[in-house]
Parts: sequence; structure tokens; C-alpha cells
Amino acid sequence: MPLSKAELAAQQSALDLYLRVKQAGDSQIPTLDAALFDARVTMAASQALWLATAGYLIVIEMIGQTVARSSTKFRDRGTSTACFKAGAREFASRTITADDAEALYAVRCALVHEYSLRSVPTNKSKKTHYFAFTELGALISHPTTSSPIGAPTVVNVREVGIVVEELVQNVRDEHARGLVRVAPGMTPLEIRNFGQFVITP
Repeated sequence: MPLSKAELAAQQSALDLYLRVKQAGDSQIPTLDAALFDARVTMAASQALWLATAGYLIVIEMIGQTVARSSTKFRDRGTSTACFKAGAREFASRTITADDAEALYAVRCALVHEYSLRSVPTNKSKKTHYFAFTELGALISHPTTSSPIGAPTVVNVREVGIVVEELVQNVRDEHARGLVRVAPGMTPLEIRNFGQFVITP
């Protein structure tokens, strides 16, 4: 059922706040922009690259949890995995395959849950991922079928940053054209409840 004008206005207002870019002198920073800024600054300084990568991967999940195109192909947003995969694939500037999105989600889990190079799924039918990080080459190099068991997936942390920067810019550009909606399962009030970080003098 199509949204009413009031419902559309409420969505747009919440997304305006959530997708806003912090301006000089602002005392409040939207949580999405704060996560992006922290990842960007850390990556640019070539310091704590793993922490920067974790930050960028969290941004992907934030996008998937909160925003979607009106005609989204990713209606299921009921789990963090589904939100991440939607965020990684819906607005990306390049093709992110389902396997790529799964591997990136596993990297996110490895870094956020254990700060390690492995991701052990809670679902025992899924495989454990092992990773190696690089600053060169393709975004993701999956092990080949001839690779030994436990061979790592190689992830270019610099490319992760580039992909996420492009993704967020695409979301903001499409929002400015009125093409972005609140993600399925999310409400404008819930998006507002993400809040703003407050900078105190």
C-alpha cells in the first residue's frame, strides 16, 4: 500500500537527520556520519587499519538497517546478516556478489566480535572463514576450489574504505533526489532514536 504524504514526509525528515553530514561548528554529529568520519580519519592516517575496517563495515550494516530504495530487492532485513548484505549490495557503485557480501559480513564479525582473522558462524552448517588482509589488489579474493581447507579469503582493507565511501555517497545522492525510503521493518521514529553524538566544549 502506498505511503500517505504525511508518512513520506516523516520518513524524509528522519532520513534527512540520519544522512546529514556534520558541518563545521555543529555540536551534534549524526551517528552514521560519526562512524564514517572515525573510519575515514583512521584509515587516512594509516593507523589502526583493522579498526578503520571494522568501522567501515559497521557503516554498511547501518545503511542496510535503515535505508532502502522504494523498489528494493532486499525486503528481508530481520537479522544483522540480512541488513549487512542489503547495505553492501543495494547502493554499491560496483557489483558486490552474494559471496562477496557474505565474506565482508564474516570480516565484520571477526573484527567486531573477536578482533581476529577468523569468523566462526553460530550456524554449524555454515563454514568458518579465515582472512588475510592486504592493502593491494581486488576487494576480495576468495579461496579457489583447489585451495586447502582453511585457506584464507584475502580482503583489501583500502578497497573496503573506497567501496563504503562510494556507497554512502550514492545513498546521500539518491536521498537528495527523493529515491531513498526507510528500510523495511524500520520506522522513522526508530531512525531518530539512533540519535546524535553531542560534542561538549
